[in-house]
Parts: sequence; structure tokens; C-alpha cells
Amino acid sequence: MHRDEGTQKPINPLLFGFSVEDKTPPLINLLKVYPASLNAEINGSRKAQDFYPVNNGHQYSLQNNDTITVSGEAYFGINTYDPFNNGNNKNGVYKIKLFQDQMIIYEHDVETFSFEETRYINSFIDYKEYKEKQRRIQKSYIQPNNHLSIYKKSLNNGILVFSDEQVFEMTYEVSDFAGNVAKLKFFVKSLPLNPDLVQTNNEPDLQLFSFKKTNSFRNDKLQLEVPASALYDTLYFKYQSFPATPGSYSEVHQLHFDYVPLHTSCELSIKPDSMPDNLRNKALIARIDKDGKYWSAGGNWENGFVKASIRDFGNYCIVTDTLAPEIRPGNISNSKNISGQSTIKLVITDELSGIKSYRGTLNGKWILMEYDAKNDLLIYQIDDRLEAGENNFKLVVTDNKDNVKTYTARLNYTK
Repeated sequence: MHRDEGTQKPINPLLFGFSVEDKTPPLINLLKVYPASLNAEINGSRKAQDFYPVNNGHQYSLQNNDTITVSGEAYFGINTYDPFNNGNNKNGVYKIKLFQDQMIIYEHDVETFSFEETRYINSFIDYKEYKEKQRRIQKSYIQPNNHLSIYKKSLNNGILVFSDEQVFEMTYEVSDFAGNVAKLKFFVKSLPLNPDLVQTNNEPDLQLFSFKKTNSFRNDKLQLEVPASALYDTLYFKYQSFPATPGSYSEVHQLHFDYVPLHTSCELSIKPDSMPDNLRNKALIARIDKDGKYWSAGGNWENGFVKASIRDFGNYCIVTDTLAPEIRPGNISNSKNISGQSTIKLVITDELSGIKSYRGTLNGKWILMEYDAKNDLLIYQIDDRLEAGENNFKLVVTDNKDNVKTYTARLNYTK
């Protein structure tokens, strides 16, 4: 990966002599049109609408050449990728432009990109679509707290106002690094808002969270602090509580929706309904996913609450972790002769709070073990610490709530 000498931002290597033969233009799989205000409508609906393009040989158009009707504020997004000569890899495209008639209203390119900006991708794409359908739609709307450096042009941050009865020709132009271009042309008929259907926020009790300042939500069982840097846009914060799940020590607290991304961490404190004193040091805050699985956010007892940092909205409660980690030997067993091996491998896992530390020894002396966290794998590259004859191997693994598991084995070795 090349870097710009001035900014130290990575520069795409395909722009600097690393040629990849590519004669295939990007593919455009989906167009999505989004209402950008409470009263906007897309084809008579106040929900975002999907449209599936067809390739007629030289450009894309919508099935049946349908015209989309839009009233009020709206923005657009597409699912697109570069197949590299029909290869299996779904590579990102280099540049996307969106035109209204002949006027360019949005453009981005990925000539340079800072690794520090990676988290902003959650705002660049339709995060809800990705969470629910694992489909990446690149939006033409730039949320006000999205500071990606790839944006080159944006009219009104990508939001268009449709209020008369004009018909507009819209064109998406998608380019790959080799200069191949795919175009999607479609038509939008603008309609004025229907005054009989204009409405205001139908949940007036929701609390407004501004992306410009720190926001707090508190009740007698919960405290949430959301810094200004955490939100990509202003939102109406949704809160509900539900009865405790079996084995938990608090109600389940719904903090907005998990399909709304956060950019930075937020401080969350939850008060338990009841908890024995001897379990306080084992308590943590867990997020509950749609399948009912707990994901630890960590946390510690503090002034009658369990306090943790969270990086996602969603459903949270207090649970305890009293179970020790698991150790599963991979290529060793007690009394095994390992003379033909070059490594000792073990799998270490923890059900909830996660691995905090591990320590391996041979004959009472510390050994270096490499931890492959992605595969839960500990590896010791056999060296001269392993002695001829019988060796005593010991591994101690501790989780983040100080539950400890120990594994020992006698290993025979012939030099």
C-alpha cells in the first residue's frame, strides 16, 4: 500500500503501476430511494423503496423503465461492485457520481483513504441494510458527522427536494480503477406534498439527541452518556424496558436500535434489581442479540450500578460470569511423545467476559506462546526449552472476571 508523503494517507496501489487487467465494468445490482423527512413519499410510501436495474447492453435502466414518483426530501443509494473480469471477488469501485439531469449532485472517489477513517464506513453505507441483509448500499447522503475524506462533491449533503411536477433524469455513473464505467439512468417525477397527509413526530415523548453535543438519558435504573462524537446525525432516542431474562440481574433495556451505528464509545450504567454481594465482582453488562445470545460489554461494580463502555445501540442487561475459560488441547495429550512435532497447540475460549491473560510454562519456566485470537488458538514453537525425556507442561488461562482454568500434561520428547 503506497502512502502520500504529505498526509501519510494510503493511496490505492492500482493508481501507481500495479496494473490489473480489467475490461469488465462494475455491476449495479440495486437502487434504493430513501425518504429524508417524516412526510416524504416514494411511490406513495413513506418507507425506502428498492428498485432492481437491468442491463440492456450499454447501460442500466429500471425494470419496465418505470418512473419513480417522489414528494418531499429524498436521497439515493446503490449496491455496486467491480467483478475484475467476472472474478469471484466483489471489489469496491473507484468512483461514483450521481447526476440530476446534467448537474452533478454527488461524487466520491477512493484514491486515498486513511485507516483512521474506517469507522465512518458505517455511515457511508446503509448500516440497517447491512445489519439485516448483509448487503452494502452506498448512500449519496452524507450525514453531518461523517468526516470521510473520499467525498468530492455533494449538493445539500445529497438530499434533494421534490415539490413540483417536473420529471428529472437521474444518472448514476460508476467507475472502476481501470476506467471502465457503468451507468444507471432512471426517471423521477416530482410531486408536491399532500397537505392532508402532513404529520409531525408521532412519538412526542422521544428524547432528541443532537450530534453536536453530549446527550444524556437517565432514569432510576439506567444512565447513558452519548458524546457528540458518537452520533453521525441528530436522532430521536427510543428507550423501552422489558422483564429480566432467565439468569440476568436487571431488566432488559432497549437503547434505541442496533441498526443505528455509533462512531465512538458511550458510557452505560445499569442498576441491578437484586444481586448477592459475592457476585458483584462477577457482574458485567451484556448486549442481547436477535437470537438471544449474550455479548459482553464488560463492566465493573460502581456505586450500586454496573458500569461499562458500549459501542453499539441495542438491548442490554446485567449478567454474571462465574464460569472458567475452556482449554482444549490440539496436538498434545498427557504422556504423549511429541518428538515429531514442531509446535504445541491448544484452543482457549471463554463463554462471556473474554480471555484476559494466559501463561504457559515448561518444567516451571515461562515459555512464549503466540495467540491467534481469531481462531482462539495458542501456539508454542518448540525450541531448546523442551528437554529430552519427560517435560511438565502447564497452561493457566484467566478471563476478564478472574475465573481461572489450568491444564497440565506430561510430554515426552527425544532430541
